[in-house]
Amino acid sequence: MMFENDDLTSSQNSSDSENFNQRRRRRSLRGASLTRIIGGADSTESRWPGLDNFIKPNKYLGNSTVITRFSLICDRIALSQNSSSLFFIGQLIAVLLFGYFADNFGRKKSIVIFAIPVNLALIVSSYTNSFTIYTISRFILALEYIPATSCFVLASELFGENYRNFFGLMIVVAYSLGVIGCSVLAYFAVDYQHYLRILSVLSIISYIFTVIYVPESARYLLSKGRKEEAKKVLLKIADGNDVGEEEREKLVNYIDSYQPDSQKSEKQFFITDLFSQSTFFSTQIFKNFFIWFCVSLVYFGICLHINRMPGDLYLTNTVSGLAELI
Repeated sequence: MMFENDDLTSSQNSSDSENFNQRRRRRSLRGASLTRIIGGADSTESRWPGLDNFIKPNKYLGNSTVITRFSLICDRIALSQNSSSLFFIGQLIAVLLFGYFADNFGRKKSIVIFAIPVNLALIVSSYTNSFTIYTISRFILALEYIPATSCFVLASELFGENYRNFFGLMIVVAYSLGVIGCSVLAYFAVDYQHYLRILSVLSIISYIFTVIYVPESARYLLSKGRKEEAKKVLLKIADGNDVGEEEREKLVNYIDSYQPDSQKSEKQFFITDLFSQSTFFSTQIFKNFFIWFCVSLVYFGICLHINRMPGDLYLTNTVSGLAELI
């Protein structure tokens, strides 16, 4: 009886030993695959022990993401959140600066001037090996709000009253198509760096197109008393629309006789002037503030957590772009 118990104990020990070896083998295999992702294909050990408890290969984004590139795990997770916060701080600054630059330097100049650092930051962020430089580049990228909003204002001022609403809506449609296009680019891109480089090339092409073909707002030029420049812009548009000589003469006479309100053109307006008109007007402004605040909470709440939604990430992002059209 004693020998049977000894045999049973020894068989249990050998079984436990085999199970332990199997578990250790599985852990070593997982660690090896994870090491190839984080440390590179030739790495023999991970820089972060127990890494598989924190991060796993992403089947959607390939083997190189911002998380794996800069090892934003364990005690470095907060760095990713801080980088996103700094990006939105940059957007807040851009919102405050947009009106000043658009009114004092012009709609087109605001686009041309601020598109340069934005494009450079996009290129730098796709090549840098420093997370600090990557975060600074994201902060500069947030300034794209200035040229983006200037495009909307410029388009609304270039078109007449009959077409203004339609083309203003087309800008929103173009934004939605851009979101969908980003899903397609991300699907075919090797990693996030190639994705950013493709975006930088497309951005530079659009920048060149804007510099060459997009005119300054004639309304802005007239409000600043720059009649000759406004005349060139409007006559060029008239040539494209095959406007007759009689209409062209009326246009030239109107520009020559146009006199901007000197008091309004010289006065500097501030945000407090919005609330100095009437109680009803101020109430409507606060209502709009509250509505847009709620819309922004829902919109960014979904956008910033779209990677946590179930299903295919590319398809989910495409659906979010289509939702912009609704």
